[in-house]
Amino acid sequence: MPTVFITGANRGLGLEFAKIYAENNWKVIACCRAPLEATDLSQLASKFDKKIIIFKMDICEQADINKFCDEYQNETIDLLINNAGAQFENYGSAAYENMGEDPNPANYDYDMWAETMNVNLFAPTKLTGHLAPMLQRSKNAKVVMMSSGIASLGNTWQAGRYAYKTSKAALNMSVRCVGEWLQAQNISIFAVSPGWTRTDMGGPNAPHDSRTATEGLYRVISKAEFKDTGSFYNFDGAKIPW
Repeated sequence: MPTVFITGANRGLGLEFAKIYAENNWKVIACCRAPLEATDLSQLASKFDKKIIIFKMDICEQADINKFCDEYQNETIDLLINNAGAQFENYGSAAYENMGEDPNPANYDYDMWAETMNVNLFAPTKLTGHLAPMLQRSKNAKVVMMSSGIASLGNTWQAGRYAYKTSKAALNMSVRCVGEWLQAQNISIFAVSPGWTRTDMGGPNAPHDSRTATEGLYRVISKAEFKDTGSFYNFDGAKIPW
């Protein structure tokens, strides 16, 4: 039974990823910051007896990463889905509501921008490095970075959303850079976009739900090959320009 490691698995896309991989007979290591509050994930784990392991992990906390690596040092991970992320300008927030009113970078919240970079770029990149020894044991190891279509340099709408867009654009470059190192260890890595999805982050007006996005991404991930390292895919399988 192959093993998938999913971050941010307590809700939205992460929860749907846990469900779809368990349905397809994968062992799922589902990580989230507060397992005791992850009611939906706990119910899902109960449904798929012993297929889903819930592990407490804040990807920004080195102690949590170290604890997992110590406890599961002999584990083989076939697929790492770096799903956890943050958009502090998300739907309903003050930053979101004001993003088009004052795009002057002199007035931007740089503390929030730095935190966004920490969650969306530094943490998943670092986690990938720590889990590389477990991925190396797999015969077909893959790493997936959850990016966004609005991170493409060809997409310049929503000019005021500096933090989220730049963090995901930087993540795309991380995929390229880290990809060279991972390929030497027979591990592939690529970025994906779920499209605009109805989640807490995406808001209620998005055109499709989490299940639609994850079903599409499941197909994309399954078809991706070692030679695709460094690529950027939409959930419908189309390649997205960097």
